[in-house]
Amino acid sequence: MSTFGLVLHYNNRYLLVGTTSVAQIHRQSVPLIGTLDNPSTFDSVRFSEPTNGTDFVPISFYTLRNCSSSAAFIDVEINEMVIVNFGSSTDKSKAVTELYLARNTTIIVGVITDIIPTYATNHCVAFLLVYDDFTNYINFVSNSEELENNFYHKECIVNEDSQTMNISFNTPSYYYIGVYTDIPTEANTFSLHFLGTFFQYNISNRNAGCSIDSIVAFLSCEFSPNTNSMSKETCIVGSVPPSITSLGIKGSNVNFYTAVVSATKSVIYSSLPIIIVVCIICIVSSTYCCCWCYQTKTKDRYFLH
Repeated sequence: MSTFGLVLHYNNRYLLVGTTSVAQIHRQSVPLIGTLDNPSTFDSVRFSEPTNGTDFVPISFYTLRNCSSSAAFIDVEINEMVIVNFGSSTDKSKAVTELYLARNTTIIVGVITDIIPTYATNHCVAFLLVYDDFTNYINFVSNSEELENNFYHKECIVNEDSQTMNISFNTPSYYYIGVYTDIPTEANTFSLHFLGTFFQYNISNRNAGCSIDSIVAFLSCEFSPNTNSMSKETCIVGSVPPSITSLGIKGSNVNFYTAVVSATKSVIYSSLPIIIVVCIICIVSSTYCCCWCYQTKTKDRYFLH
């Protein structure tokens, strides 16, 4: 429906902006959900997770201004030691750790393992594999076929007692790290030390707009952003709490919707140019009329005298 070429928008009419993969890993993560190019044009935002087919991931949503500026991030140090044991000839892949990296990051990985005398020093006794896709990682961990396919990064663990790797992550994303070997009983045990600093979105001084925190309730929530305090560069991030170790990691999708301003607001905003033109015409007309009346009265007085 339109009037004088002005499009009317209605309340509660949500438009899907995009879908983002989220995961509940063993540490808190704050993934980017989406951006609002012009926040003042939206009455509210809405988020939902599928009610079936994937895991439930609890998540709270926050709005941030100037998402690409350094002030939007905090530094998080990682100093983590993980022991990986292979004790079966059929157990070739092991989960190691997970990260959500909001900016380009380089992590140092120190590896300590026993030397296998029957192999040369430069022989790859195992591989450190990094995935940026949750489904591919779960397939890897579950020992499915094609264990080494669809990875983000692959690093050789050579037949030495210690070695160091520098792994660069160039895209904001979840990253899932594991170890694979085709000689599990010979390789046996690996000690991996992750060291470095990565960026996380800073939500320390923010209040959550809404949360999806119960699988019992309908898996959606919505809120109205405070658009008066927002710049054009505004983003929505989600805070996901750490997983319970015994339950492992879980993945889901979050659908992000926006609702445009109400019909009344839309008409007012879109009608402003016409209103301004009408006001100018009225002012000019009233000024002209006043001048004409003044001149007429002046002439009348002249003739009377």
